[in-house]
Amino acid sequence: MNEMEVAQLTSGLTVLYVEDDISLRNETGALLEEFFATVLYASDGQEGLEVFKAQPVAPDLLITDINMPRMNGIELIHAVKKIDENVPVVIISAHNETELFLDSIRTGVNAYMLKPIQYEQFIDTLGKVARVICAMRENVAYKHHLEEVIEKKTGELEENYQKLQRALSIDPITSLPNQASLHEELHCMRKNEHLSVMVFDVDHFSGFNDFLGFDEADGLLFKIGSMLRYILPPNTPLYRENSDEFVALIKESSSCLPEVLAQQAISFFKETPVMHKEDADMYISFSIGICIDESADTALLKARTALHELKESGLAGKYQIYARNSPFSLTQKHNALWIHKARKALEEDRVVPFFQPIVEMETGVHVKYECLARLKEADGSVLMPMYFIEPLRLNGLMGNLTRMLIKKCYEAFGDKNIPFSINLSQEDMMDQTFVDFLIKRTALSQINPSRVILEILEDVVIDARSSCASQALGRLKEAGFKIAIDDFGAERSNYSRLESVPCDILKIDGQFVRNIDAVPHKVRIVKNILKMAQGMGFEVIAEHVATEQEKETLLALGVRYGQGFYFSQPLESLPHMS
Repeated sequence: MNEMEVAQLTSGLTVLYVEDDISLRNETGALLEEFFATVLYASDGQEGLEVFKAQPVAPDLLITDINMPRMNGIELIHAVKKIDENVPVVIISAHNETELFLDSIRTGVNAYMLKPIQYEQFIDTLGKVARVICAMRENVAYKHHLEEVIEKKTGELEENYQKLQRALSIDPITSLPNQASLHEELHCMRKNEHLSVMVFDVDHFSGFNDFLGFDEADGLLFKIGSMLRYILPPNTPLYRENSDEFVALIKESSSCLPEVLAQQAISFFKETPVMHKEDADMYISFSIGICIDESADTALLKARTALHELKESGLAGKYQIYARNSPFSLTQKHNALWIHKARKALEEDRVVPFFQPIVEMETGVHVKYECLARLKEADGSVLMPMYFIEPLRLNGLMGNLTRMLIKKCYEAFGDKNIPFSINLSQEDMMDQTFVDFLIKRTALSQINPSRVILEILEDVVIDARSSCASQALGRLKEAGFKIAIDDFGAERSNYSRLESVPCDILKIDGQFVRNIDAVPHKVRIVKNILKMAQGMGFEVIAEHVATEQEKETLLALGVRYGQGFYFSQPLESLPHMS
Protein backbone atom coordinates (compact mmCIF):
# COMPACT_ATOMS: atom_id res chain seq x y z
CA MET A 1 0.00 0.00 0.00
CA ASN A 2 1.50 3.35 -1.01
CA GLU A 3 1.28 6.74 0.74
CA MET A 4 -1.66 7.96 -1.33
CA GLU A 5 -3.71 4.86 -0.57
CA VAL A 6 -2.92 5.16 3.14
CA ALA A 7 -3.88 8.86 3.13
CA GLN A 8 -7.24 8.03 1.54
CA LEU A 9 -7.98 5.60 4.39
CA THR A 10 -6.81 7.87 7.21
CA SER A 11 -7.94 11.31 6.00
CA GLY A 12 -11.17 11.22 8.02
CA LEU A 13 -9.76 9.62 11.17
CA THR A 14 -8.74 10.96 14.59
CA VAL A 15 -5.62 9.65 16.33
CA LEU A 16 -4.45 10.11 19.93
CA TYR A 17 -0.61 10.07 20.12
CA VAL A 18 0.97 9.59 23.57
CA GLU A 19 4.75 10.06 23.85
CA ASP A 20 6.86 11.57 26.66
CA ASP A 21 9.86 12.37 24.41
CA ILE A 22 9.13 15.91 23.17
CA SER A 23 11.37 15.81 20.12
CA LEU A 24 10.07 12.41 19.02
CA ARG A 25 6.48 13.52 19.69
CA ASN A 26 6.99 16.57 17.48
CA GLU A 27 8.77 14.59 14.75
CA THR A 28 6.29 11.71 14.61
CA GLY A 29 3.35 14.06 15.16
CA ALA A 30 4.32 15.98 12.04
CA LEU A 31 4.12 12.74 10.06
CA LEU A 32 0.77 11.81 11.58
CA GLU A 33 -0.70 15.23 10.74
CA GLU A 34 0.04 14.57 7.08
CA PHE A 35 -2.31 11.58 7.15
CA PHE A 36 -4.98 12.06 9.84
CA ALA A 37 -7.77 14.65 10.00
CA THR A 38 -7.14 15.27 13.71
CA VAL A 39 -4.10 14.45 15.87
CA LEU A 40 -4.49 14.67 19.67
CA TYR A 41 -1.36 14.74 21.83
CA ALA A 42 -0.45 13.67 25.37
CA SER A 43 2.90 13.56 27.17
CA ASP A 44 2.23 10.52 29.37
CA GLY A 45 -0.32 7.79 30.05
CA GLN A 46 -2.30 9.76 32.65
CA GLU A 47 -2.70 12.75 30.36
CA GLY A 48 -3.50 10.41 27.47
CA LEU A 49 -6.37 8.82 29.46
CA GLU A 50 -7.75 12.25 30.34
CA VAL A 51 -7.62 13.38 26.71
CA PHE A 52 -9.33 10.15 25.60
CA LYS A 53 -12.15 10.59 28.14
CA ALA A 54 -12.62 14.24 27.19
CA GLN A 55 -13.51 13.50 23.57
CA PRO A 56 -17.23 13.50 22.72
CA VAL A 57 -16.45 10.75 20.19
CA ALA A 58 -13.68 8.28 20.98
CA PRO A 59 -10.53 8.63 18.83
CA ASP A 60 -10.30 6.12 15.99
CA LEU A 61 -6.76 5.06 16.92
CA LEU A 62 -4.44 5.16 19.94
CA ILE A 63 -0.66 5.31 19.31
CA THR A 64 1.44 5.12 22.47
CA ASP A 65 4.92 4.64 23.86
CA ILE A 66 5.39 2.00 26.63
CA ASN A 67 7.87 3.45 29.11
CA MET A 68 6.38 6.78 30.41
CA PRO A 69 6.03 8.58 33.75
CA ARG A 70 2.86 8.52 35.90
CA MET A 71 1.15 5.85 33.78
CA ASN A 72 2.96 3.63 31.26
CA GLY A 73 1.64 2.58 27.88
CA ILE A 74 0.42 -0.88 28.96
CA GLU A 75 -1.58 0.64 31.84
CA LEU A 76 -3.02 3.27 29.50
CA ILE A 77 -4.13 0.59 27.03
CA HIS A 78 -5.84 -1.39 29.82
CA ALA A 79 -7.68 1.76 30.96
CA VAL A 80 -8.74 2.76 27.43
CA LYS A 81 -9.92 -0.78 26.62
CA LYS A 82 -12.24 -0.61 29.65
CA ILE A 83 -13.86 2.45 28.05
CA ASP A 84 -13.86 1.18 24.45
CA GLU A 85 -12.61 -2.37 23.95
CA ASN A 86 -12.65 -2.01 20.17
CA VAL A 87 -10.30 0.98 19.83
CA PRO A 88 -7.27 -0.09 17.74
CA VAL A 89 -3.84 0.39 19.35
CA VAL A 90 -0.33 0.77 17.93
CA ILE A 91 2.73 0.71 20.21
CA ILE A 92 5.85 2.66 19.23
CA SER A 93 8.67 1.91 21.64
CA ALA A 94 12.42 1.47 21.93
CA HIS A 95 11.73 -1.61 24.06
CA ASN A 96 11.97 -5.04 22.45
CA GLU A 97 11.81 -7.20 25.57
CA THR A 98 9.82 -10.40 25.46
CA GLU A 99 7.60 -9.72 28.50
CA LEU A 100 6.65 -6.22 27.31
CA PHE A 101 5.94 -7.61 23.86
CA LEU A 102 3.73 -10.39 25.27
CA ASP A 103 1.98 -7.87 27.58
CA SER A 104 1.15 -5.74 24.55
CA ILE A 105 -0.27 -8.79 22.74
CA ARG A 106 -2.50 -9.62 25.74
CA THR A 107 -3.94 -6.09 25.72
CA GLY A 108 -5.12 -6.49 22.12
CA VAL A 109 -2.50 -4.33 20.41
CA ASN A 110 -2.91 -4.20 16.62
CA ALA A 111 0.70 -3.36 15.71
CA TYR A 112 4.10 -2.82 17.28
CA MET A 113 6.89 -0.59 15.91
CA LEU A 114 10.42 -0.14 17.27
CA LYS A 115 12.12 3.23 17.54
CA PRO A 116 13.68 4.73 15.54
CA ILE A 117 10.68 4.56 13.20
CA GLN A 118 11.50 3.38 9.68
CA TYR A 119 9.34 5.28 7.18
CA GLU A 120 8.43 2.20 5.13
CA GLN A 121 7.36 0.34 8.29
CA PHE A 122 5.42 3.44 9.41
CA ILE A 123 3.44 3.59 6.14
CA ASP A 124 2.86 -0.19 6.08
CA THR A 125 1.60 -0.22 9.68
CA LEU A 126 -0.69 2.78 9.15
CA GLY A 127 -2.14 1.09 6.09
CA LYS A 128 -2.85 -2.18 7.88
CA VAL A 129 -4.42 -0.50 10.92
CA ALA A 130 -6.41 1.92 8.78
CA ARG A 131 -7.87 -1.01 6.85
CA VAL A 132 -8.98 -2.56 10.15
CA ILE A 133 -10.55 0.73 11.30
CA CYS A 134 -12.33 1.25 7.99
CA ALA A 135 -13.55 -2.34 8.00
CA MET A 136 -14.86 -1.85 11.54
CA ARG A 137 -16.60 1.39 10.51
CA GLU A 138 -18.12 -0.22 7.46
CA ASN A 139 -19.26 -3.19 9.50
CA VAL A 140 -20.86 -0.96 12.16
CA ALA A 141 -22.51 1.25 9.55
CA TYR A 142 -23.86 -1.71 7.71
CA LYS A 143 -25.13 -3.27 10.91
CA HIS A 144 -27.02 -0.07 11.75
CA HIS A 145 -28.50 -0.07 8.31
CA LEU A 146 -29.69 -3.62 8.83
CA GLU A 147 -31.33 -2.67 12.09
CA GLU A 148 -33.25 0.20 10.43
CA VAL A 149 -34.83 -1.95 7.74
CA ILE A 150 -34.95 -5.27 9.61
CA GLU A 151 -38.74 -5.28 9.87
CA LYS A 152 -39.28 -4.99 6.11
CA LYS A 153 -36.48 -7.08 4.70
CA THR A 154 -35.53 -9.52 7.41
CA GLY A 155 -34.84 -12.43 5.11
CA GLU A 156 -33.04 -10.45 2.43
CA LEU A 157 -30.90 -8.48 4.86
CA GLU A 158 -30.00 -11.56 6.85
CA GLU A 159 -28.74 -13.15 3.65
CA ASN A 160 -26.68 -10.07 2.81
CA TYR A 161 -25.28 -9.97 6.31
CA GLN A 162 -24.16 -13.57 6.03
CA LYS A 163 -22.45 -12.73 2.72
CA LEU A 164 -20.64 -9.86 4.38
CA GLN A 165 -19.54 -12.03 7.28
CA ARG A 166 -18.24 -14.60 4.83
CA ALA A 167 -16.34 -11.92 2.92
CA LEU A 168 -14.77 -10.72 6.18
CA SER A 169 -13.87 -14.17 7.45
CA ILE A 170 -13.16 -16.30 4.34
CA ASP A 171 -10.14 -15.93 2.09
CA PRO A 172 -11.48 -15.46 -1.46
CA ILE A 173 -8.56 -17.28 -3.12
CA THR A 174 -8.41 -20.50 -1.10
CA SER A 175 -11.92 -20.50 0.43
CA LEU A 176 -10.24 -21.13 3.78
CA PRO A 177 -10.89 -19.07 6.91
CA ASN A 178 -8.66 -16.00 6.73
CA GLN A 179 -6.28 -14.24 9.09
CA ALA A 180 -9.10 -12.39 10.87
CA SER A 181 -10.85 -15.70 11.56
CA LEU A 182 -7.65 -17.20 12.93
CA HIS A 183 -7.03 -14.37 15.35
CA GLU A 184 -10.68 -14.31 16.39
CA GLU A 185 -10.50 -18.05 17.14
CA LEU A 186 -7.35 -17.62 19.22
CA HIS A 187 -8.83 -14.60 21.00
CA CYS A 188 -11.97 -16.51 21.96
CA MET A 189 -10.07 -19.42 23.49
CA ARG A 190 -9.73 -19.59 27.25
CA LYS A 191 -6.44 -18.19 28.54
CA ASN A 192 -5.57 -21.52 30.15
CA GLU A 193 -6.47 -23.53 27.06
CA HIS A 194 -3.45 -25.09 25.38
CA LEU A 195 -3.00 -26.07 21.75
CA SER A 196 -0.34 -26.73 19.13
CA VAL A 197 0.14 -24.47 16.11
CA MET A 198 1.71 -25.28 12.75
CA VAL A 199 2.70 -22.50 10.32
CA PHE A 200 3.19 -23.79 6.75
CA ASP A 201 5.24 -21.42 4.57
CA VAL A 202 5.46 -22.26 0.85
CA ASP A 203 9.15 -22.09 -0.07
CA HIS A 204 10.09 -19.54 -2.75
CA PHE A 205 6.49 -18.85 -3.75
CA SER A 206 7.45 -15.54 -5.37
CA GLY A 207 9.06 -17.59 -8.14
CA PHE A 208 5.65 -19.09 -8.97
CA ASN A 209 4.18 -15.59 -9.21
CA ASP A 210 6.90 -14.65 -11.70
CA PHE A 211 6.58 -17.84 -13.73
CA LEU A 212 2.81 -18.37 -13.69
CA GLY A 213 1.47 -14.86 -13.29
CA PHE A 214 -0.70 -13.81 -10.36
CA ASP A 215 -3.96 -15.36 -11.56
CA GLU A 216 -2.50 -18.83 -12.08
CA ALA A 217 -0.46 -18.53 -8.88
CA ASP A 218 -3.71 -17.83 -7.01
CA GLY A 219 -5.10 -21.02 -8.49
CA LEU A 220 -1.98 -22.82 -7.25
CA LEU A 221 -2.63 -21.52 -3.73
CA PHE A 222 -6.18 -22.89 -3.89
CA LYS A 223 -4.82 -26.32 -4.81
CA ILE A 224 -2.23 -26.19 -2.04
CA GLY A 225 -4.91 -25.31 0.51
CA SER A 226 -7.15 -28.15 -0.71
CA MET A 227 -4.30 -30.66 -0.55
CA LEU A 228 -3.36 -29.54 2.96
CA ARG A 229 -6.95 -30.02 4.12
CA TYR A 230 -6.85 -33.49 2.60
CA ILE A 231 -3.72 -34.66 4.42
CA LEU A 232 -4.50 -33.06 7.79
CA PRO A 233 -6.78 -34.94 10.22
CA PRO A 234 -10.53 -34.29 9.82
CA ASN A 235 -11.88 -31.23 11.63
CA THR A 236 -8.41 -29.69 11.96
CA PRO A 237 -8.90 -25.90 11.62
CA LEU A 238 -6.81 -24.61 8.70
CA TYR A 239 -6.40 -20.93 7.82
CA ARG A 240 -4.69 -18.89 5.16
CA GLU A 241 -2.90 -16.19 7.13
CA ASN A 242 -0.56 -14.42 4.70
CA SER A 243 0.14 -14.59 0.98
CA ASP A 244 1.92 -17.96 1.02
CA GLU A 245 1.33 -19.10 4.60
CA PHE A 246 -1.20 -21.51 6.08
CA VAL A 247 -1.85 -22.11 9.79
CA ALA A 248 -3.26 -25.28 11.36
CA LEU A 249 -4.52 -25.46 14.97
CA ILE A 250 -4.16 -28.77 16.78
CA LYS A 251 -6.39 -28.77 19.88
CA GLU A 252 -5.48 -30.49 23.17
CA SER A 253 -8.05 -33.20 22.49
CA SER A 254 -6.32 -34.27 19.26
CA SER A 255 -4.26 -37.45 19.32
CA CYS A 256 -2.16 -36.29 16.34
CA LEU A 257 1.43 -35.26 16.93
CA PRO A 258 2.32 -32.04 15.05
CA GLU A 259 5.82 -33.28 14.16
CA VAL A 260 4.31 -36.40 12.60
CA LEU A 261 1.85 -34.29 10.61
CA ALA A 262 4.71 -32.06 9.48
CA GLN A 263 6.75 -34.99 8.24
CA GLN A 264 3.71 -36.42 6.44
CA ALA A 265 3.07 -33.07 4.73
CA ILE A 266 6.71 -32.72 3.67
CA SER A 267 6.76 -36.26 2.27
CA PHE A 268 3.39 -35.89 0.54
CA PHE A 269 4.31 -32.70 -1.33
CA LYS A 270 7.74 -34.06 -2.19
CA GLU A 271 6.07 -36.90 -4.09
CA THR A 272 2.86 -35.21 -5.30
CA PRO A 273 2.84 -32.49 -7.98
CA VAL A 274 0.48 -29.58 -7.40
CA MET A 275 0.23 -28.53 -11.05
CA HIS A 276 1.07 -29.67 -14.56
CA LYS A 277 2.51 -26.87 -16.71
CA GLU A 278 4.16 -26.98 -20.13
CA ASP A 279 4.47 -30.78 -20.11
CA ALA A 280 6.14 -30.77 -16.69
CA ASP A 281 4.95 -31.53 -13.16
CA MET A 282 5.35 -28.71 -10.66
CA TYR A 283 6.15 -29.41 -7.02
CA ILE A 284 6.26 -27.24 -3.92
CA SER A 285 7.84 -27.65 -0.51
CA PHE A 286 7.05 -26.20 2.91
CA SER A 287 9.08 -24.72 5.71
CA ILE A 288 7.04 -25.46 8.84
CA GLY A 289 7.26 -23.75 12.22
CA ILE A 290 5.67 -25.65 15.11
CA CYS A 291 4.74 -24.70 18.66
CA ILE A 292 3.59 -27.60 20.85
CA ASP A 293 1.26 -27.37 23.83
CA GLU A 294 1.30 -23.63 24.52
CA SER A 295 -1.37 -21.20 25.70
CA ALA A 296 -3.60 -19.80 22.99
CA ASP A 297 -2.38 -16.22 23.38
CA THR A 298 1.29 -17.02 22.60
CA ALA A 299 1.25 -20.23 20.55
CA LEU A 300 1.08 -18.56 17.12
CA LEU A 301 3.89 -16.15 17.98
CA LYS A 302 6.13 -19.00 19.12
CA ALA A 303 5.37 -21.08 16.03
CA ARG A 304 6.41 -18.09 13.94
CA THR A 305 9.64 -17.83 15.94
CA ALA A 306 10.37 -21.45 15.09
CA LEU A 307 9.67 -20.73 11.40
CA HIS A 308 12.01 -17.73 11.44
CA GLU A 309 14.70 -19.86 13.06
CA LEU A 310 14.32 -22.43 10.28
CA LYS A 311 14.54 -19.78 7.57
CA GLU A 312 17.63 -18.25 9.20
CA SER A 313 19.34 -21.61 8.79
CA GLY A 314 18.74 -21.43 5.03
CA LEU A 315 17.01 -24.82 4.89
CA ALA A 316 13.86 -25.51 2.87
CA GLY A 317 11.43 -28.40 3.06
CA LYS A 318 12.01 -28.90 6.79
CA TYR A 319 10.18 -28.30 10.05
CA GLN A 320 11.32 -26.68 13.27
CA ILE A 321 9.77 -27.01 16.75
CA TYR A 322 9.88 -23.98 19.02
CA ALA A 323 12.37 -24.34 21.87
CA ARG A 324 12.45 -21.73 24.59
CA ASN A 325 16.25 -21.67 24.87
CA SER A 326 17.23 -22.49 21.31
CA PRO A 327 20.29 -20.69 19.90
CA PHE A 328 17.95 -18.60 17.70
CA SER A 329 15.76 -17.56 20.65
CA LEU A 330 18.81 -16.74 22.74
CA THR A 331 20.23 -14.71 19.84
CA GLN A 332 16.95 -12.82 19.52
CA LYS A 333 16.98 -12.06 23.24
CA HIS A 334 20.66 -11.08 23.02
CA ASN A 335 19.95 -8.74 20.10
CA ALA A 336 16.96 -7.22 21.88
CA LEU A 337 19.10 -6.49 24.95
CA TRP A 338 22.01 -5.06 22.99
CA ILE A 339 19.85 -3.02 20.63
CA HIS A 340 18.53 -1.26 23.72
CA LYS A 341 21.99 -0.87 25.32
CA ALA A 342 23.66 0.30 22.09
CA ARG A 343 20.87 2.73 21.27
CA LYS A 344 21.09 4.20 24.77
CA ALA A 345 24.86 4.56 24.41
CA LEU A 346 24.34 6.51 21.16
CA GLU A 347 21.71 8.72 22.78
CA GLU A 348 24.02 9.44 25.72
CA ASP A 349 27.07 10.11 23.52
CA ARG A 350 29.05 7.19 24.94
CA VAL A 351 30.69 6.23 21.62
CA VAL A 352 34.48 6.57 21.99
CA PRO A 353 37.30 5.98 19.48
CA PHE A 354 40.29 3.80 20.29
CA PHE A 355 43.43 4.13 18.19
CA GLN A 356 45.58 1.21 17.00
CA PRO A 357 48.94 2.12 15.45
CA ILE A 358 49.94 0.97 11.98
CA VAL A 359 53.71 0.69 12.02
CA GLU A 360 56.62 0.46 9.65
CA MET A 361 57.71 -2.99 10.76
CA GLU A 362 61.43 -2.57 10.15
CA THR A 363 61.73 0.58 12.31
CA GLY A 364 58.69 0.28 14.57
CA VAL A 365 57.65 3.86 13.72
CA HIS A 366 53.91 4.64 13.94
CA VAL A 367 53.00 5.85 10.45
CA LYS A 368 49.21 6.03 10.86
CA TYR A 369 46.39 4.94 13.16
CA GLU A 370 43.18 2.99 12.70
CA CYS A 371 40.21 4.42 14.64
CA LEU A 372 38.10 1.71 16.27
CA ALA A 373 34.62 2.20 17.75
CA ARG A 374 33.97 1.32 21.38
CA LEU A 375 31.01 1.97 23.67
CA LYS A 376 31.54 3.05 27.25
CA GLU A 377 29.15 1.75 29.87
CA ALA A 378 27.87 4.05 32.59
CA ASP A 379 30.30 2.39 35.02
CA GLY A 380 33.26 3.20 32.74
CA SER A 381 33.75 -0.30 31.32
CA VAL A 382 34.43 -0.52 27.60
CA LEU A 383 32.34 -2.64 25.23
CA MET A 384 33.93 -4.31 22.19
CA PRO A 385 32.25 -4.20 18.74
CA MET A 386 31.32 -7.90 18.93
CA TYR A 387 28.55 -6.91 21.36
CA PHE A 388 26.99 -3.93 19.61
CA ILE A 389 27.75 -3.87 15.86
CA GLU A 390 25.15 -6.45 14.76
CA PRO A 391 22.37 -5.08 17.03
CA LEU A 392 23.02 -1.59 15.65
CA ARG A 393 22.90 -2.97 12.11
CA LEU A 394 19.59 -4.73 12.83
CA ASN A 395 18.17 -1.50 14.22
CA GLY A 396 19.33 0.64 11.28
CA LEU A 397 21.72 2.69 13.43
CA MET A 398 25.09 1.93 11.83
CA GLY A 399 25.08 5.32 10.12
CA ASN A 400 24.58 7.04 13.48
CA LEU A 401 27.59 5.18 14.91
CA THR A 402 29.84 6.03 11.94
CA ARG A 403 28.94 9.73 11.96
CA MET A 404 29.50 10.02 15.70
CA LEU A 405 32.86 8.23 15.39
CA ILE A 406 33.96 10.50 12.51
CA LYS A 407 33.17 13.60 14.56
CA LYS A 408 35.26 12.39 17.51
CA CYS A 409 38.15 11.15 15.36
CA TYR A 410 38.35 14.50 13.61
CA GLU A 411 38.50 16.20 17.01
CA ALA A 412 41.32 13.85 18.08
CA PHE A 413 43.43 14.31 14.90
CA GLY A 414 42.57 17.94 14.12
CA ASP A 415 45.87 19.34 15.42
CA LYS A 416 48.03 16.42 14.27
CA ASN A 417 49.59 15.65 10.89
CA ILE A 418 49.57 11.84 11.00
CA PRO A 419 47.12 9.94 8.72
CA PHE A 420 44.29 7.95 10.27
CA SER A 421 41.70 5.47 9.04
CA ILE A 422 37.98 5.06 9.75
CA ASN A 423 35.90 1.96 8.98
CA LEU A 424 32.79 2.42 6.83
CA SER A 425 29.92 -0.08 6.71
CA GLN A 426 27.83 -1.20 3.76
CA GLU A 427 24.98 0.88 5.19
CA ASP A 428 27.20 3.97 5.01
CA MET A 429 28.08 3.33 1.38
CA MET A 430 24.44 2.79 0.41
CA ASP A 431 23.34 6.01 2.15
CA GLN A 432 23.23 8.69 -0.55
CA THR A 433 23.63 11.47 2.03
CA PHE A 434 26.75 10.03 3.66
CA VAL A 435 29.30 11.20 1.08
CA ASP A 436 28.03 14.79 1.35
CA PHE A 437 28.19 14.55 5.14
CA LEU A 438 31.77 13.25 5.11
CA ILE A 439 33.04 15.86 2.66
CA LYS A 440 31.37 18.72 4.57
CA ARG A 441 32.53 17.45 7.98
CA THR A 442 36.12 17.13 6.67
CA ALA A 443 36.10 20.69 5.32
CA LEU A 444 34.51 22.01 8.53
CA SER A 445 37.22 20.30 10.61
CA GLN A 446 39.94 21.78 8.35
CA ILE A 447 41.44 18.32 7.78
CA ASN A 448 43.11 17.50 4.47
CA PRO A 449 41.14 14.56 2.98
CA SER A 450 44.44 12.92 1.94
CA ARG A 451 45.09 12.23 5.64
CA VAL A 452 41.82 10.31 5.97
CA ILE A 453 41.82 6.62 4.98
CA LEU A 454 38.39 5.05 4.54
CA GLU A 455 38.47 1.30 5.25
CA ILE A 456 35.80 -0.74 3.46
CA LEU A 457 35.26 -4.49 3.47
CA GLU A 458 36.07 -6.04 0.10
CA ASP A 459 32.58 -7.57 -0.19
CA VAL A 460 31.05 -4.08 -0.25
CA VAL A 461 33.06 -2.85 -3.22
CA ILE A 462 33.26 -6.09 -5.21
CA ASP A 463 29.56 -7.01 -4.93
CA ALA A 464 27.86 -6.80 -8.34
CA ARG A 465 24.90 -4.99 -6.75
CA SER A 466 27.07 -2.23 -5.30
CA SER A 467 26.82 0.37 -8.09
CA CYS A 468 25.73 2.85 -5.43
CA ALA A 469 28.79 1.97 -3.33
CA SER A 470 31.05 2.27 -6.39
CA GLN A 471 29.69 5.73 -7.17
CA ALA A 472 30.20 6.77 -3.56
CA LEU A 473 33.79 5.51 -3.61
CA GLY A 474 34.45 7.40 -6.84
CA ARG A 475 33.22 10.65 -5.30
CA LEU A 476 35.27 10.11 -2.14
CA LYS A 477 38.40 9.31 -4.14
CA GLU A 478 37.85 12.38 -6.29
CA ALA A 479 37.51 14.48 -3.13
CA GLY A 480 40.99 13.35 -2.05
CA PHE A 481 40.31 10.60 0.48
CA LYS A 482 42.42 7.43 0.55
CA ILE A 483 40.61 4.11 0.13
CA ALA A 484 41.65 0.91 1.88
CA ILE A 485 40.13 -2.53 1.39
CA ASP A 486 39.92 -4.13 4.82
CA ASP A 487 40.22 -7.87 5.58
CA PHE A 488 41.33 -8.59 2.01
CA GLY A 489 41.06 -12.28 1.19
CA ALA A 490 38.47 -12.97 3.90
CA GLU A 491 35.51 -13.06 1.52
CA ARG A 492 35.33 -13.78 -2.21
CA SER A 493 38.28 -11.83 -3.54
CA ASN A 494 37.94 -11.02 -7.22
CA TYR A 495 41.24 -9.75 -8.59
CA SER A 496 39.94 -8.78 -12.02
CA ARG A 497 37.12 -6.64 -10.63
CA LEU A 498 39.49 -5.10 -8.09
CA GLU A 499 41.03 -3.19 -10.99
CA SER A 500 37.91 -1.02 -11.21
CA VAL A 501 37.96 -0.13 -7.51
CA PRO A 502 39.59 3.25 -6.67
CA CYS A 503 41.81 1.66 -4.03
CA ASP A 504 45.06 2.85 -2.40
CA ILE A 505 45.67 0.27 0.31
CA LEU A 506 45.08 -3.47 0.79
CA LYS A 507 44.92 -4.80 4.34
CA ILE A 508 45.70 -8.53 4.38
CA ASP A 509 43.18 -10.39 6.51
CA GLY A 510 44.51 -11.72 9.80
CA GLN A 511 43.69 -15.34 8.95
CA PHE A 512 46.62 -15.32 6.47
CA VAL A 513 48.96 -13.59 8.93
CA ARG A 514 48.29 -15.81 11.95
CA ASN A 515 51.10 -18.43 12.22
CA ILE A 516 52.38 -17.51 8.76
CA ASP A 517 55.88 -18.47 9.90
CA ALA A 518 54.71 -22.09 10.35
CA VAL A 519 52.15 -22.51 7.53
CA PRO A 520 53.67 -22.59 4.00
CA HIS A 521 50.41 -22.12 2.10
CA LYS A 522 49.81 -18.82 3.93
CA VAL A 523 53.19 -17.65 2.73
CA ARG A 524 52.16 -18.43 -0.85
CA ILE A 525 48.86 -16.58 -0.45
CA VAL A 526 50.54 -13.46 0.95
CA LYS A 527 53.15 -13.59 -1.85
CA ASN A 528 50.37 -13.61 -4.45
CA ILE A 529 48.50 -10.75 -2.76
CA LEU A 530 51.73 -8.73 -2.48
CA LYS A 531 52.64 -9.33 -6.11
CA MET A 532 49.18 -8.32 -7.30
CA ALA A 533 49.13 -5.22 -5.05
CA GLN A 534 52.57 -4.08 -6.19
CA GLY A 535 51.52 -4.50 -9.82
CA MET A 536 48.47 -2.33 -9.22
CA GLY A 537 50.30 0.26 -7.13
CA PHE A 538 48.58 -0.56 -3.83
CA GLU A 539 50.17 -0.17 -0.42
CA VAL A 540 49.93 -3.36 1.68
CA ILE A 541 49.33 -3.62 5.42
CA ALA A 542 49.31 -6.94 7.31
CA GLU A 543 46.65 -7.11 10.02
CA HIS A 544 46.69 -8.95 13.37
CA VAL A 545 50.45 -9.36 13.63
CA ALA A 546 50.90 -11.01 17.04
CA THR A 547 54.44 -12.45 17.23
CA GLU A 548 58.05 -11.63 16.36
CA GLN A 549 58.12 -14.65 14.02
CA GLU A 550 55.11 -13.41 12.07
CA LYS A 551 56.64 -9.94 11.73
CA GLU A 552 59.97 -11.29 10.49
CA THR A 553 58.29 -13.62 7.97
CA LEU A 554 56.20 -10.76 6.59
CA LEU A 555 59.26 -8.50 6.33
CA ALA A 556 61.12 -11.21 4.46
CA LEU A 557 58.23 -11.45 2.00
CA GLY A 558 58.38 -7.70 1.40
CA VAL A 559 55.41 -6.53 3.49
CA ARG A 560 56.44 -3.15 4.86
CA TYR A 561 53.61 -2.19 7.19
CA GLY A 562 51.88 -4.11 9.96
CA GLN A 563 49.21 -3.75 12.62
CA GLY A 564 48.42 -5.92 15.61
CA PHE A 565 48.94 -6.68 19.29
CA TYR A 566 52.64 -7.38 18.71
CA PHE A 567 53.11 -3.66 18.13
CA SER A 568 50.31 -2.25 20.30
CA GLN A 569 46.80 -2.87 21.52
CA PRO A 570 44.22 -0.19 20.62
CA LEU A 571 44.94 2.93 22.69
CA GLU A 572 42.27 4.91 24.52
CA SER A 573 44.16 8.15 23.76
CA LEU A 574 46.73 9.18 21.19
CA PRO A 575 50.35 9.44 22.33
CA HIS A 576 52.00 12.84 22.34
CA MET A 577 53.23 13.78 18.88
CA SER A 578 55.82 16.41 18.22
